[in-house]
Amino acid sequence: MRLPFGVLAFVLGVVGFAAIEIGGTTTGAITGMTRSVLLDAVAYGVGTLLVAGLLAPLLRRAGVLAFVGVALLFLVLYVPVVALVAGIAELTLTGTWGVEGLVRSAFITTPINLLLTFVLELPFIAVPLGVAVVVVLWRVARASARVPRTVRRRGQGASSTT
Repeated sequence: MRLPFGVLAFVLGVVGFAAIEIGGTTTGAITGMTRSVLLDAVAYGVGTLLVAGLLAPLLRRAGVLAFVGVALLFLVLYVPVVALVAGIAELTLTGTWGVEGLVRSAFITTPINLLLTFVLELPFIAVPLGVAVVVVLWRVARASARVPRTVRRRGQGASSTT
């Protein structure tokens, strides 16, 4: 049984979160975006789902050479989307949309901190993992594009003898 593309993207995001958390704990890097580890995991999953959904048409059509461009686009979009999802979720759940400093932190500081964590502190985990996720999503998207879709119309398929 194969997972649908969206479910697979969410699961890969949560797996990526776990890898980043373990790597951050091992190296002493601060990886948390919110006060809740569960909220961070959901932000990674939803962020991966959003970026994968946005790039799904490109992933379906991309050949080997075009895949490199799509993969780079995925990696560039991933960090800000995940950080913004985490910031919006935390502001909403804590009800702190009215606190100017927290709103600024959610939309400016959190994305910058996550980018610095991925690029400077954990690139040996984040970059290969990001590429692996894009490769898996690309393969799944291309495989689903090759499956012929048949539309069954009324009266087709079963023969009737009346």
